[in-house]
Amino acid sequence: MEKTDLYSLFEARRKALGLSQADVGQAAGYEKSSAKLQNIKRGSSPSFETVKALSAALGLEVYVGPPRPSLSNHEAIAFEGEFVRVRRFDVQLSAGPGHNGENAAELAPLAFRAKWMFEQGLDAEKCVAVSVTGESMLPTLHPGDLVLVDRSKSDLRDSEIYALVDIAGDVRVKRLERLKDRLLLRSENVTFPTEMRTPSEVEQMTIIGRVVWGAHRPTVVKSRK
Repeated sequence: MEKTDLYSLFEARRKALGLSQADVGQAAGYEKSSAKLQNIKRGSSPSFETVKALSAALGLEVYVGPPRPSLSNHEAIAFEGEFVRVRRFDVQLSAGPGHNGENAAELAPLAFRAKWMFEQGLDAEKCVAVSVTGESMLPTLHPGDLVLVDRSKSDLRDSEIYALVDIAGDVRVKRLERLKDRLLLRSENVTFPTEMRTPSEVEQMTIIGRVVWGAHRPTVVKSRK
């Protein structure tokens, strides 16, 4: 695909979703939010990682590989060209000490392929997209990553990654693990210590939901198990 065709595709999708170039750049995790699309417009050749990040922000799929089985007529009618929007909030899930998420502003929504959401068993109305800050969840989650949190999955499954409101009211992201009547908050980065919450502290916490997708160019968050 030519660069001009790629830019036209991105622009058509962006306008269809009612997003600005800055919205797309922010969703893709870039500080200079509109620069990536503008660079492509000027003729710059984007890296494959940039194409993936922008595509994810726009709910487009990037595929390189052997031909995949075609959809049945029924599936094609149900899913072709369909996208769902997930609400996004100006909340940073801290991978470190914690950030307060009260009165968070709502940002432009993110678009996800309806077929992918269906296959993952996700309901867009029960999901939210938020950002990550801090380095304790490296290398799984990087500062600036966007994550999709399924609020319907607030039941605790050991070794899964969750967004949570901690005892001080801070919004955080950690792997959670039960240890008898206590709860362990584990980091991916080995330089960060594991934290423990007592039963009384656990009662003060709120599990927002399970992290089911991350846009670190992009990365699917998986359990260790």
